[in-house]
Amino acid sequence: MALRLVVAAVFLMLVATTAAPKNRRGSCYPRLFSFGDLLIDTGNFIHYSKAPGSVSRSPYVKRLGFPYWPAYLQAKSPATKDDFRYGANFAVASGTALNQLLFQKKHLDVSGITPYSLGIQIGWFKKVLSAIASTKEEQKEVMVKSLFLLGEIGANDYNHPFFQNKTLGWVKPLVPRVIRSIGLSIEVPTSSDGSKSKADEYKNHFL
Repeated sequence: MALRLVVAAVFLMLVATTAAPKNRRGSCYPRLFSFGDLLIDTGNFIHYSKAPGSVSRSPYVKRLGFPYWPAYLQAKSPATKDDFRYGANFAVASGTALNQLLFQKKHLDVSGITPYSLGIQIGWFKKVLSAIASTKEEQKEVMVKSLFLLGEIGANDYNHPFFQNKTLGWVKPLVPRVIRSIGLSIEVPTSSDGSKSKADEYKNHFL
């Protein structure tokens, strides 16, 4: 676990140098929107679970002089444009690519599975986008000037069943579903009207 946190911290620092505000030398994008699980969660799980401690990696970024990207669940409600002036973090520790309902239908114990799957995180992004840009043109402007980080996601879709003593044969059919979920999640924010041209326009903004 400690090694994973160190790797995540280094990775976030590298991303920060790309997504820093415009007034810093070498900056490219004024906003960063990130999705995923534990490796890039900056506080959503702590807010959701009320667990002690923190999985936040934001201090590492802050010490380099870069802005703090708020965890979505820690933002005030209703959220304002100023709350997300540098973007937002939607990642949640223990998050999955597939939704919790699917695991329930497969008779898994979902008490240890966060309900905030990748699809839910994409839904949060849509709400934030509407909060910071009211028109389609404004939203497009935000999109073309933002960097999107789809961090590690999908491992927990396999870990949760394995932790409940499911076999490899039980887990393998989940693989194509996980891949499809991740692929569709990339298409949703980049192509709100379903057009391929718009998706192509934003594809270089994803990590």
